[in-house]
Amino acid sequence: MRARGDGARVGWRRRNEAMRAVGAAMLTVAMCAASASPQTTAVSQAERVKEGYAIRETADLGGHIANIDGSGAMYDTLVNLHSGPRVLGETYEMHAVEGTKHALFDRLFAFTTGFGGDPSNTATLRFSKGKAYDFQGLFRRDRQYFDYNLLGNPLVPTGLVSNGYTFPQVTDSPHLFNTVRRMTDLNLTVLPLSKFTVRAGYGQVISQGPTLSSVHEGTEGLLLQNWRYSTDTFLMAADWKPISRTKLTFEEHIAHYKGNTSYQMAPQALNLQLANGQPVSLGYDNVTVPANSGASTPCGNAPPILSSSTSPPTANPCESGFLQYTRVQPMRTIFPTEEFRFQSASIKKLAMNGRVSYTGANMNMPSYYEYFNGLGRSGLRMQTITGNSTAERISVAADFGAVWEITDRISLAEQYDYSDFRQPGYNNLITTSLSTAASGPNGPSMLNAPTITAGPTAAASTTFLGQKTETNNLTALWDASAKASISLGYRYRVRTVNVTEAGTAPYVVMIHENGGTLGVDLRPAPRWRINGIVEAAYADNVYVQIAPRALQHYR
Repeated sequence: MRARGDGARVGWRRRNEAMRAVGAAMLTVAMCAASASPQTTAVSQAERVKEGYAIRETADLGGHIANIDGSGAMYDTLVNLHSGPRVLGETYEMHAVEGTKHALFDRLFAFTTGFGGDPSNTATLRFSKGKAYDFQGLFRRDRQYFDYNLLGNPLVPTGLVSNGYTFPQVTDSPHLFNTVRRMTDLNLTVLPLSKFTVRAGYGQVISQGPTLSSVHEGTEGLLLQNWRYSTDTFLMAADWKPISRTKLTFEEHIAHYKGNTSYQMAPQALNLQLANGQPVSLGYDNVTVPANSGASTPCGNAPPILSSSTSPPTANPCESGFLQYTRVQPMRTIFPTEEFRFQSASIKKLAMNGRVSYTGANMNMPSYYEYFNGLGRSGLRMQTITGNSTAERISVAADFGAVWEITDRISLAEQYDYSDFRQPGYNNLITTSLSTAASGPNGPSMLNAPTITAGPTAAASTTFLGQKTETNNLTALWDASAKASISLGYRYRVRTVNVTEAGTAPYVVMIHENGGTLGVDLRPAPRWRINGIVEAAYADNVYVQIAPRALQHYR
């Protein structure tokens, strides 16, 4: 793909880059102005005053001129900027005028860009009231388009004919993607400059839209995938600064995930019919003759297309194909996490920080449903799979770090990290499979009703994955002179992995690791710096066979 005319392409790119640079500069200036420390401001000549506020408004109107040659799908995949008028940038600012008082806010700033047709849009809103509160909101919208037509493409040759019917070539990716993602972030801080501060936040990400997918049941079926995922996050937090250079923080995080993506046969895939008039798809890759023997009967050596004179053409019922396909698998997950942190440098020559968090998550797929009707592998005529699954994730994590300046030239750093998670899960599936009997010398056919039942069969399983890790790093640093520093470190880590699957014995691995580092930092001249570090470690066990038990790193 290329733009028509190199000069036009370069000019368009330069104009576009210039507009982006101007928009970025305006956003930077506006953000700096909105975060300036004075609560009130004097009125400039470019501002107007209304009800005690100095108001400034700007709007950048423009557009794009895109002249595209080549693959429009690839252009949309990589760029997706099209011709038309646009709101390139818009700002709105309000600042309290000196000597006035306002109960609601002292400053307000709003900014938007990309609206009017661009694939990416942004809107920002910020306002605050002195020491009382500070609010920040951000909205982003992004269209995600993907159509690299070679991905999943069977590359059907041109002019491939069966009984007068020419198989169409696949010109779009069977995994085409055309979704819109909307992202919202809202944050409120109450009493930001006091010793006790409260924070609240909410975020949401929604991704939805039509996409294509595929499934293999003897042939590749083209599916319409109705994409819909969303995540909502909530935050409640409190910060306490009891003394100078010490801060205590408690945060409650809650993440709620919903997956409602469903699958069904793509309407454009059912482009053929059986002899009884039922719509059918032979798959977008199946162009071969059935392998059964038996003269010219449909289940013998007859071609994939029995007649091209009907509308739509009549397909061979003994080919692998799809009459119907549906899959629904709703998922729900909630992740609540409590976290406590502290930072302190109140003690002379000693700085510390630490964190403790706990997560108790629940994951649930209440009802799984998959239905296939057609002709699949080994004569499969129809299949239904139902079930449900649940899982939990319990995680405890903690870390502590401290730096002690023993002398002006010698310091000692200690870092301890702890992590322990357990993830039990349960899965239950019920499968009912129906086959079709051969009619005389013929083989299985989509025109034959399913008569032989294999099932239902139930498959229930429980799994467990757990890992506990403790790591301790001790590092000593010596500033030998203004031009040289030497560090020496020791690391010890113990790791326990526990994996259990239904019907198997628990698999438990414990690994002990010892390691050391030696680092040198040389500064022979003001503009020269030379760093070198040697790291060596040894473990008494490994989790996977290709992992090393001993290693040396030289940098």
